[in-house]
Amino acid sequence: MWDHRRGALRRRSLSHEAAETLRNHILVGDLAGIELRPDDIARRLGTSVTPAREALRQLVAEGLIDDTRGRGFHAVVLSRRDIEDVYRSQALLAGELAARACAESDPGLAVTLRRLHVEIAATNKQGRTADAEGLNWELHRTINRAAGAPTLALLLRATLRFVPTHIYQLIAESPAIVGRGHRSIVEAFEADDPDAARAAAAAHIEEVLRLVMAHFADDGYWARPSTRAQDSSSAAETNRR
Repeated sequence: MWDHRRGALRRRSLSHEAAETLRNHILVGDLAGIELRPDDIARRLGTSVTPAREALRQLVAEGLIDDTRGRGFHAVVLSRRDIEDVYRSQALLAGELAARACAESDPGLAVTLRRLHVEIAATNKQGRTADAEGLNWELHRTINRAAGAPTLALLLRATLRFVPTHIYQLIAESPAIVGRGHRSIVEAFEADDPDAARAAAAAHIEEVLRLVMAHFADDGYWARPSTRAQDSSSAAETNRR
């Protein structure tokens, strides 16, 4: 017998994939100033209108799309403060997760992290940035799972929605800076020092924040049209021009 629920599950999967694709484009400013029409989104993504509309509604709920009545759907450009909030929340959560994982005193964990750190450096040296980025996420997931704190991990994953999936591939300086951060984290685990692990993980995210902010400034991200009111620092810069 036909199960009507399978169609609904597939549709939700399509809307999730559409939302992820749109989210990544929005977060790097590709869609700033463009009206996002469900039929056009569906055509570009090769799906029907319903998943496209559901994806737009999901991103409205996340604050990444504005749907002011009478104006249609428009992508939001995150302010400097928005981006700082995202990464500093990550720094706090990642630091605590690293400290808890380190406190578990599992010697096998330090060995795994060292291996991943070495593999990331090797793949970056070979120019395989996509593979290196995948290993980067694996290193952090390994720490987060070992922490035994599912609620903290869930909160951290929520902040990652506001980070473009391939952001590190867009920034030439990221391999060296990310590598230094990983080395400090691994050394803290090898020393069995939870406080050092917390500090290293938080400092790593703060360093990535500085890298991302510089990249967005150089790329003219905040010069793009936005439906969101500028934060005070952006407005001040605009007024000086």
